[in-house]
Amino acid sequence: MWAYSHPTDWMFLILLVATVVTGILVGIFRTIGLPLPTYITYSIHLMIVAPFLLLEVPFAKWAHLAYRPFAIYFALLKEKVTGGGRFV
Repeated sequence: MWAYSHPTDWMFLILLVATVVTGILVGIFRTIGLPLPTYITYSIHLMIVAPFLLLEVPFAKWAHLAYRPFAIYFALLKEKVTGGGRFV
């Protein structure tokens, strides 16, 4: 299984964990009523989320999670319009 692994796979996991941790910390600091740590943690959270969503997800091997449902939808739509066979 490790033979098909790539070093950028770790980047996905690191960004995912960092996003979750900073998001939880933002919620905790906001609930406790600490505005300064909330703002700082939220800024860090946004600095992690932006590259994660804009660079990692669309261009990584995880892109099929977003593209495949759209492909199935448009194939079924095309099937209804043309009345032809299945394209999926």
